Amino acid sequence: MTVVVVSGMPYESNIATSIGDATVEGDAAAIRAALAREPDLSGLISFGVCGALAEGARPGELVIAREVIRQSDKEVFVCDVEWSRTMGGGLYPWRVLGAMVEVTTPEAKKYMAQVYCSSVVDMESHIVGQIAADHKLPFIVIRAVADPYDFTLPPAATIPLNSDGSPNMSAILGSVVTNPLQIPALLQTYRYNKAAVATLVSIKDKLRLPVPTKKYLKPAVQRK
Repeated sequence: MTVVVVSGMPYESNIATSIGDATVEGDAAAIRAALAREPDLSGLISFGVCGALAEGARPGELVIAREVIRQSDKEVFVCDVEWSRTMGGGLYPWRVLGAMVEVTTPEAKKYMAQVYCSSVVDMESHIVGQIAADHKLPFIVIRAVADPYDFTLPPAATIPLNSDGSPNMSAILGSVVTNPLQIPALLQTYRYNKAAVATLVSIKDKLRLPVPTKKYLKPAVQRK
């Protein structure tokens, strides 16, 4: 029985090594290919940082989601309630938006929050939800907030990752050279991300999660 932790970035996977039985990072194709090599999947975890869409989500805040909504078609993937409860406490109000593209400006964040009724956004949880639904597996989402709702991400922070989930450093450096005025915002982005990472690190040893022993009793996906 194998629990796989899915992240977008290698540093997130490094934090997650003590949580699940295996870790995977990268884009949708890389994630699917890696999971296909796991013979005995019993559950999936979406783990890492996320961005705030609403005022209530502050940098460094822990997010344990109740569901994920996909930007492209508003398909909703419901997290496993009982498994999520093992995090401590009761039901969690967070709805995560699974975005197709980076949400970078306060205006875009406000729009996404209103249209999708979501407080936070990432670019992996909808992939995890879809794979879980395809294979009738339970999944949960554990994230920490990085950039706040009223912050504009600088251009260098929005450059797409390489297919293996690593930063495209040559493109990032080129962006900074072309537009050095973004450096203060880039440093602030780093500080926000550092707060989120600190939260994930602080909880990782508490999240030695039990392997789910049952499949979904209700459909993993519902449309709203």
